[in-house]
Amino acid sequence: MLSARMDPDDYAELKAILRGLGPAANRITVRTINKTLTGVRTDATNEIYKKLNLTKKRIREDFAPPQKAYGSNLKGVLKCSGKPIGLYSYGAKQLKSGYVSVKVLRAGSKKKIRHAFIAKAKNATNVFWRQTIYKKPVKPGFNYAKLPRAYRFPIERLTGPRIEDIYADPPVLREVLKLGWKRYDKELARLLQIELNKYK
Repeated sequence: MLSARMDPDDYAELKAILRGLGPAANRITVRTINKTLTGVRTDATNEIYKKLNLTKKRIREDFAPPQKAYGSNLKGVLKCSGKPIGLYSYGAKQLKSGYVSVKVLRAGSKKKIRHAFIAKAKNATNVFWRQTIYKKPVKPGFNYAKLPRAYRFPIERLTGPRIEDIYADPPVLREVLKLGWKRYDKELARLLQIELNKYK
């Protein structure tokens, strides 16, 4: 969850400006917060995209729509939550050698996973790892159901990092906050100028 605190001096200056705007002050503040949060979700998605080999669409799935400020509730929240993401979403590929190749970190290199295979179960495609291989690595298209039970189990679904863990990583969060405050300042200045122009 994104949380930020305004510098006390800046806040005191802002309050002084807003006091002179009467009822418009609340409206401007609410709109600024809500507009900023929408942009912050985009910034967070972009920063996480730099770290993980996922599509931006998949990253956004773990961000809930911002909880907006309203009325006298001058607070907005951007939450991110979700389970570890299956390796298949990281572009995993089945190799003819029987290994699975995958790249989790965008700046990293591809890794080959032994005893792994890609299969569809319960309408979802995932990468699985089998503890025991039957004689030799199985090839793409192999009918795993034909293996003796002793060689079919146990299996494990393989996953990569959660989006929320990367979002909470200090360097990533610092950058998101920095971009967020820039958005906040820009939007606040824009709305204040619109309001002040009414008095010219």
